Amino acid sequence: MEQTLRKSIFIGFIFLLCQLVIWGCQTPIEQEELNGTWRLSSESRSFLSKEFSELDTVLQLEHNGTFIAQDLPQSSFFVQGEWQEFIMRGHGTWKLGTHQNRPVVHLNFQELENYTHNQQSSKDFEENSIYGFYVYIYHNPSEFYLFYYDNDPDLGREIRFRKAEKGI
Repeated sequence: MEQTLRKSIFIGFIFLLCQLVIWGCQTPIEQEELNGTWRLSSESRSFLSKEFSELDTVLQLEHNGTFIAQDLPQSSFFVQGEWQEFIMRGHGTWKLGTHQNRPVVHLNFQELENYTHNQQSSKDFEENSIYGFYVYIYHNPSEFYLFYYDNDPDLGREIRFRKAEKGI
């Protein structure tokens, strides 16, 4: 009985240690670090269709909490009653948050070109938003990028954005 208790405590300790290591891999992020221009990375262009890979894809996050999305590609998006390729182009508000215990940028589109608003609203997004979208944040001491999944996350196709140098 005592040996079982010791084993359980040891396993619990190892589990806690693993969680701390995993959480420690992500560096805390401040909203100011996200302000600026984010461009589609070259590694993401490799699996997009030719039409999408040639887009000038930009996500501009402003310090006042607004954003402009220019040509964000989606290979499978429900538009006007059917699944199709879609380019997200619009503007709205953004804020730093979490989704499923992961750091994210919440994008709340007030305008999204070629998108018909579904009257159902999500509790995760603002009331005046026509479409809400999460962009995940990957941030550790050696690498920093934003990403969302193209279609099914199990496919591993991350649409990644790298922060552009100032003046670009």
